[in-house]
Amino acid sequence: MTTPLNQLVSAGNIHRDAYADQDIFEKEKERLFRRTWLYAGHESQLKNAGDFISTVVADEPVLLTRGDDGQVRAFFNRCPHRGAVISRKPCGHTKRLQCAYHGWSFNFDGSLDAIPLMKGYEGSEVLSNRDKFGLTPVPRFGSYKGFLFISLAADGPDLETFLGPVALNLTNMVERSPLGEIEVWGGVFRMIKRNNWKVYLENLHDGAHAMPTHSSSIRAAQTLIDQDHSEWTKLQAYIVAANSQSPSHMEQIAVNCYANGHSEMMAFRKTRPDTPEQKEYEELLARRVGRDGVEEILGVDRTNAIIYPALSVQPNWMQLRVIVPLAVNMTRVDVWTFRLRGAPEWINRRIQTFSNTIHTPASLVRADDLENFERVQIGLSARSVPWVSAHREIANEPEPCGKSSAMSERYVRNQFAAWSEYMEEKS
Repeated sequence: MTTPLNQLVSAGNIHRDAYADQDIFEKEKERLFRRTWLYAGHESQLKNAGDFISTVVADEPVLLTRGDDGQVRAFFNRCPHRGAVISRKPCGHTKRLQCAYHGWSFNFDGSLDAIPLMKGYEGSEVLSNRDKFGLTPVPRFGSYKGFLFISLAADGPDLETFLGPVALNLTNMVERSPLGEIEVWGGVFRMIKRNNWKVYLENLHDGAHAMPTHSSSIRAAQTLIDQDHSEWTKLQAYIVAANSQSPSHMEQIAVNCYANGHSEMMAFRKTRPDTPEQKEYEELLARRVGRDGVEEILGVDRTNAIIYPALSVQPNWMQLRVIVPLAVNMTRVDVWTFRLRGAPEWINRRIQTFSNTIHTPASLVRADDLENFERVQIGLSARSVPWVSAHREIANEPEPCGKSSAMSERYVRNQFAAWSEYMEEKS
């Protein structure tokens, strides 16, 4: 890195090093991802005592468990004996947590349960200080409406303070269920993208790219809509064709920018069709929340929200996208789909159809975006051209936070305002 950190971002100008410099990427992992709150899982994956999730948060292996007391806890996935991970399975159920290397076992509260072959430990602190040799809890662990987050920083804002107004998007997902309960549905779509993590994140509220990027996919989808196909094929086609919104329409779509780099984009796809199945669903929902409650929950269309720096929420379609930086020029995105408990199967099938249309590796629109992301990363290798632009609608912007539209790049500037604050070296 040759350009000082405090000179990488200025009034809509962003230096290429923010996306392409290895030293900056390493600093991001330490100063940004280890300081913030990151999504780790959902309580529905831990329904019963003995259920567990193993994942990686900011390069650290972690293990989430539900104990016999019903409490969910999070530990580093590391045996205190010789350092082996306790579990390599992404999820499952077990009677006890046991290391496969030497057989040390642990209770679901993390305490040391048993050590085989105790002979030889006489007079050591393994016997005199057993508490030291349990699983180590993560510094901070929090749950919001069943969504589980971890922070590797011992200090900082609590989870709800960190989320701020963008938390309403998580709340909205839960409130859509007639039972007020949601659950992870099926497995995960996992894709590797050949670009810096910020390139992907900056595309999520970008209304200006839809027509130029997805024109061929839009034409194919519009052809299908006009033909006699099944209800579900037509829904897939409609989901893709919705990208055909003109710039003037995109200017009417609100994008709200909040503190800590968060933002939300309102909807441009119709998500309340006039069908008997939709009416049945809303009747079921009204039994729990009343008619006014239904309008409050479903009346505000939410396309996606960004919980900076590593989570995208799509309330209308019950999806989460988890962003995992792998290298300065490589990113993994994990897409999770949620089921509305108590909702008619038709409603949940619409959710599944959206996921299969947009988020599978075979998605037409996904291929369009992947091509763009890779083109950007290749272009950023040109050191002789150091700056990129995020100036759209900057002229009347007193600060990064505030209201804008899907044609504005305010949310990008808002992300970099948070990025700059995180990246400052703390004493």
